[in-house]
Amino acid sequence: MEAEYMQKKEKIKQMIPSEEEYHQEQVQKSHIIHELANEKVRLNDTIGKNNHLKNEIQIMRKEIMFARQDI
Repeated sequence: MEAEYMQKKEKIKQMIPSEEEYHQEQVQKSHIIHELANEKVRLNDTIGKNNHLKNEIQIMRKEIMFARQDI
């Protein structure tokens, strides 16, 4: 009976991650979250630049149409 108890206790102990493993997982998770945040910022910057360029193209199209009307 005591041997079974000790075996089960040992199995449970092996299933629980050590503090080092837990810490390493937390560091990895926070690193990935940080990378995702940086990529999101870069994506938002790219979207903003794209919208700005679209507006510039629209302005140039209007200028061309206005110039054609004067000819």
